[in-house]
Amino acid sequence: MFLRGYHIKLLFFLWSLPFSTFAQIGQQLNFDNYTQREGLASDITVDALKDKRGFLWIVTRNGLCRYDGLHFKNYTYNPTDIHGIRGRRLYAITADSTGRIWVSMETGVCYYDETHDNFQYVYYKKNNGRWVFMPILADGPNIWIAANGAGLMKYNWVKKRLFATKLSERKTNYFLRLFKSRKGDIWVGTIHSGLFRYFPKTNTYKEYAHQDPNTEYSEKNEINSITEDAEGKIWVGSEGGGVQSLEVESGKFALYYPEQKNLKKPFAVIKKVAFLPQLTGDSILWCGTFGKGLFIFNIHTHIFTKALINPPLETNLVSPFVNNFYLDNQKNLWIMTQMGVSKVIFDDNRIHSLKLPFLQELGNPYIDNSIFELKPDPHDSNILWMASWGCGVLKYDFKHQKLLKSYLNTDANVGHRNLRSVYFDHQNRLWAGTEDGLFWYDPVHDSFQEFALQPSHQGAKKVIYDILADASNTLWVASSGGILRIDAQTQRVQQFSTEEGLSDFVVNRLLLDKQQNLWAATRKGLNYFDTKTHKITHFIQQNSANDDLNVALGMAFDQKGKLWVAARGGLSVLDVPQKTFRNFTEKEGFNASQCNDLFIDSDQNVWISTQGNLYVFDQKNQNFRQFTVKDGLFGSFTYDRISAINGQLFVNFIGAISYFRPSKLLQNPASAPLVFTGFKVLDQEIPFNQNQVASSPINIHYDQNIITFEFTALDFINPQKAVFSHKLEGFANNWSTPHSKHTITYTNLDGGDYTFWVRTLNDSGKWNAPIAFKISIEPPFWKTWWFRALTLTALLGILYWFYRAKLMQERREASFRQQRAEAENKALRAQMNPHFVFNCMNTIEYYILSNQADKASAFLQNFSLLVRNILENSQYDLIQLTQELDTLNLYIELEKERAEGAFSYDITVESTVPDKCQLPPLILQPFVENAILHGLRHKTNEKGQLSVRIWQADKSLWIEIQDNGVGRKAAAEIHQKQQRKKQSLGMKVTADRISALPTAEGQPRGAFKVEDIFPTGTRVTIQLPLYL
Repeated sequence: MFLRGYHIKLLFFLWSLPFSTFAQIGQQLNFDNYTQREGLASDITVDALKDKRGFLWIVTRNGLCRYDGLHFKNYTYNPTDIHGIRGRRLYAITADSTGRIWVSMETGVCYYDETHDNFQYVYYKKNNGRWVFMPILADGPNIWIAANGAGLMKYNWVKKRLFATKLSERKTNYFLRLFKSRKGDIWVGTIHSGLFRYFPKTNTYKEYAHQDPNTEYSEKNEINSITEDAEGKIWVGSEGGGVQSLEVESGKFALYYPEQKNLKKPFAVIKKVAFLPQLTGDSILWCGTFGKGLFIFNIHTHIFTKALINPPLETNLVSPFVNNFYLDNQKNLWIMTQMGVSKVIFDDNRIHSLKLPFLQELGNPYIDNSIFELKPDPHDSNILWMASWGCGVLKYDFKHQKLLKSYLNTDANVGHRNLRSVYFDHQNRLWAGTEDGLFWYDPVHDSFQEFALQPSHQGAKKVIYDILADASNTLWVASSGGILRIDAQTQRVQQFSTEEGLSDFVVNRLLLDKQQNLWAATRKGLNYFDTKTHKITHFIQQNSANDDLNVALGMAFDQKGKLWVAARGGLSVLDVPQKTFRNFTEKEGFNASQCNDLFIDSDQNVWISTQGNLYVFDQKNQNFRQFTVKDGLFGSFTYDRISAINGQLFVNFIGAISYFRPSKLLQNPASAPLVFTGFKVLDQEIPFNQNQVASSPINIHYDQNIITFEFTALDFINPQKAVFSHKLEGFANNWSTPHSKHTITYTNLDGGDYTFWVRTLNDSGKWNAPIAFKISIEPPFWKTWWFRALTLTALLGILYWFYRAKLMQERREASFRQQRAEAENKALRAQMNPHFVFNCMNTIEYYILSNQADKASAFLQNFSLLVRNILENSQYDLIQLTQELDTLNLYIELEKERAEGAFSYDITVESTVPDKCQLPPLILQPFVENAILHGLRHKTNEKGQLSVRIWQADKSLWIEIQDNGVGRKAAAEIHQKQQRKKQSLGMKVTADRISALPTAEGQPRGAFKVEDIFPTGTRVTIQLPLYL
């Protein structure tokens, strides 16, 4: 009866333990190991702690390491730096009530000053001995310090004073550990003196030690670690006494050893003991041993169990020599050892993976042995039936992770070893679909029997792809020969293939809708099969550029009745009433080219296995999320079916499976804290305070203008998945495109104030709140506002001086040009062209000698009137337009008389020209003279025509002089033959006169243009300022 009662109690305690403990013991664990190769300052690690920012601090034998999930920043031994690590042997780390980090070493105690990125010492003793331990403990405003040669001391960091205690009289003792109980007592572990219990209120203490008359110093009294259970009992880890419990009132110790069998001396070196209620409740004591790894100890049953053990070929603890362990707020267990640090993730909200080594053992070693589908046993859901490729049907105990039996794996027909489907019908009969036939399980003989099928007319083999039963337990089978119907009563088989209307004879999957009608996924689209009338309707994407979208491999209905389809060409959803498909591409965030299967969970999330990673589509938010090996998936190539078992989804890989709970996996845990990990100027580290940089800028000199911001999300589970976006306010105000970089560098920034912002993307696809880092760049003096203002003023003064000087010079030059032009005009107007005067005299003489006195008299009168007008008008800068035209008429008449009427002319003044319009005298005569002498004079084939037209437009007076003479090119050839090289002085002077004419504000300057006209002739267009 006693034994039976004991066993009942034992079973009760085992049952009462959290299931996660045994789950973690049984399942494969993901270890991440860190050594000096990964950046640790030393492989010998002794303590760890997360600070208020989320950084992990690791104490090593060669310095202190700060870890952000990706990189280590090491603070190593430097005795010459009064604000550095001044001890070779670091011992302990703690955090006070403000979150400030304190570190002890053989030479003293210091705290980390974040603002200056250095250490401030509150206790320092240079010659304290190299191998002296110095435990510390944070307690409100106090830091308890136990040091050889000083005993137990209390440092009040508010008052900045160090106080001795009654235990200071035990200064010769070597202290190993400090612990504060829930009652407020300070427990002190020593090397040879056992335990001290110090009472701070009374400044007294009490000793607890093993009394061994056979030895002066007992290893049982060497206390490495101290903790307290929920009932207030003290538990210690010792150097030679294993795990010990202490009855405080009686002072009696009880000793427990992890391994006693087959050992001459029990294994007793326990470096660390602690309760981890977040993982295993209050009854399990975790024990770190020096040489045997980790154990868990049930304080009620007194049973040790080896913890954190993976199969031999898998990653395990980096070393079994455990010095310490620490559980952070993300349920990451950090184990400090003699050869580095191991991290084990205890997070239920993630993907777990399980290797199945028996697949390689049972199957063909030269092929990819994998699982196609899993189904739970109806009588015990922990028993899984697996359809494997190459290994037959497998019966597997998932709870104990043990293969119970394999079926069909030794069959002579290799096709029977390759399975694609297993299924329990409504009578709990197990069916198995192979590469060559259908089988059913016979529980009486514990074997599979083949169900007789006729060979497929498309081939000798009958490949079974999928099996399901309708409400009447009629079996429907997807095969290489179409759909097979197996009557539940008669076992009669009916076959439906392309002759009956299927779009293809190979059927990959089957699905029953609410009306118990069948959907068949084929290589040529979806087929809707009415199970009563056997009528078949096709749903095929006809106009798709991707034909593989019709090669359907998996189907599922959502709550709205839409049919989701996993196909070789991607993911689609069918609106059945509308007969329309929607395809998902990279635009929607779906990057997979081939889908193998899909499953819709109770929250209507669509899970898709692909030939890449695992995807889930959130129908509510209409976005995709991707899961990779970084999230715990075994690999990056999922095989075939998604199996739903006991609220978990299973996906398959070569030689392994991964499984998870969808609801937990999609839970949004607290976002990893986003922090700045460094700030560099000219590649030199600049200390800063995380709290201050968001409001108080760091000042930077202009010649140090190469700055680097370093940042990360302190996620110790999936740090590589962090996605960032940043901007530098004051330089570029738009957020950058998402990236995975952890450093951003800027160069040659202008002086001024800037704010660097960075943010992270959470698992829901939304941006978390950003953090800020302010900087202020001092501009060089030549870029300051006062220097620029002074320079601008001086420059404007210089420019104004140059402007005035230039203006005066231009005015002088303009006045000189005008005076010269006027003098030349007067000189020109005061004299006639000698040839013209000589020819006029010859004409008069000719008229006299030929007794044409009347013509001679008229010609002489016109000539004298022309000369008089020229002389009179030359006295004025401007004359009336009518006066200029009178003079021009006289000149043209004389030229026409001399040419014996060889040309005619007309002068037209349009009505737009004002009556009082003025212009410079003799401004038109040179152009008319050119037209007559160089154009009309040489014209022989017809009579010449000279036209003068005058009009007003755009504040200008326009004159057009046009002739139908020989043109400029012909005139130039004539002059060349006559060897005339003299240029017309009148035209040059006239051009200068026109360009020098004064204009009013907004009035165009004077100009003229000469152009040839078709077929022959020349046109001169003159623009003069309008003078009234």
